[in-house]
Amino acid sequence: MEIDEILKLTDDLIFERTGKHLDDLQEAILRGGIQGQLYKEIAREHGFSESHVKNVGYALWKTLSKALGEEVSKKNVRSVLKNIKNDVSSSNYPSTIVSGVCQSNFTINNNLSVSPDKKDQSSLSSSSTSDETILDLTEVPTIASISHRPTELETLQKWILQDRTRIITMLGLSGIGKTALTLTLIEQIKPQFDYIIYRSLDTAPTLEKLLKSILQIFLQNTENQLPDNLDELRQNFLNFLRCHRCLIIFDDVQNILSSRELAGNYQPDQTNYSKLFKQIAELCHQSCLILISWEPPIDIISLSQKNPFVKIYPLPGLEPTIITEIWQKIGLQDQERWLDIINFYQGNPLWLNLIAYTIEDLFNGSVAEFSQLSPLFLTTELQAILQQHWQRLSDIELKITEVLSKYPQGLTMKQIHKEIQLDREFTPQILPNLVNAVQSLTRRGLIEKKGQTKGTFFTLLPILQAIDQLKTRSLQPIP
Repeated sequence: MEIDEILKLTDDLIFERTGKHLDDLQEAILRGGIQGQLYKEIAREHGFSESHVKNVGYALWKTLSKALGEEVSKKNVRSVLKNIKNDVSSSNYPSTIVSGVCQSNFTINNNLSVSPDKKDQSSLSSSSTSDETILDLTEVPTIASISHRPTELETLQKWILQDRTRIITMLGLSGIGKTALTLTLIEQIKPQFDYIIYRSLDTAPTLEKLLKSILQIFLQNTENQLPDNLDELRQNFLNFLRCHRCLIIFDDVQNILSSRELAGNYQPDQTNYSKLFKQIAELCHQSCLILISWEPPIDIISLSQKNPFVKIYPLPGLEPTIITEIWQKIGLQDQERWLDIINFYQGNPLWLNLIAYTIEDLFNGSVAEFSQLSPLFLTTELQAILQQHWQRLSDIELKITEVLSKYPQGLTMKQIHKEIQLDREFTPQILPNLVNAVQSLTRRGLIEKKGQTKGTFFTLLPILQAIDQLKTRSLQPIP
């Protein structure tokens, strides 16, 4: 394939995608990439800085990647376009390349087919941005604060925009800021997507119901009933992920997982989600699914261990410096005592906001006076939040947390084993699951693992060590 043919093909692709032809620098970068030139050589020849040429090149490869549905770079652009040229006739290749699988029909009502065309979309209950990204955020909860997480945002943007990650599972306890971070991320990267759709799994909807609600956004140009067959619904959904650049967010994923079992097991009537997640992880497409959860689905863990397009992101607490800035604006006193409070509440922005309000309301902003409480005060709202996590634990997990609550310095696996054997209610049947239960508690974010010279120690979160009244499920619901 001659260079001029590559330039013509690329120019047609860029024009169909953006309405603009290649400019001189973009053409020079494309020629240089085909011929193996370095960015600094291209910059020197054409009178630009190397950084500017890199930025223009990055944007060019990103546009081509989006148009073709596969990763394009300076190193592989010749081979990628050559392969496409071999598959498509020269008279109509641009529209065929861009449409690709989008020209496939989507099954409606089992026998009627509709071709998805974004240009024919009718007005949605959701909003459209000026760059034509179609947003459906109708189920997003009201978030009172913005996310102060530049490092986390940078990581997520890289995974999604550069690494083309297909599934990201964001983990953390209630209030850690998972949804707030995701909404901030959406605001920053929405021009890169055709569709951004948020769905809450708070009510544990069936997969069929969830997919229908999403496909109704994709197929607004038809009033026909969607198929009832789950396999057809799933295939239609996957086709859209291939032919459009979609960012799909499923929040509160823990609600389709079982309670009172080890972390990550699906409820018996929700196992269909597992197949969908596996297909999204393994099939080639140009979209990304973000799962927000208290714990990771068990199959996501195994997929992340062998598939580079699946990542798990345990969200840490906020940096103390950020909490300090917020508390300074509130006007809390005794800044020398703040770090102990921040660490005790794990840097959790919601928990610390509740505590800050209490300090301001009951102690006139005196953190020192609040710190004199032992154990530290837990608001009614915070107790209710923590109890939701507690209610999900299996019996063996409850027993382990009970043991660890007696040893703030932590215990090794062998020591946990010994302590449980000494318990009066000990039954030998629980021992084979002991290691799995400890692992489950770490996945839930309720215990921490710390490597020391004497071995690996497991500690209960400080805030949980202070909540003896939550160590049982017989507790009446907190009003």
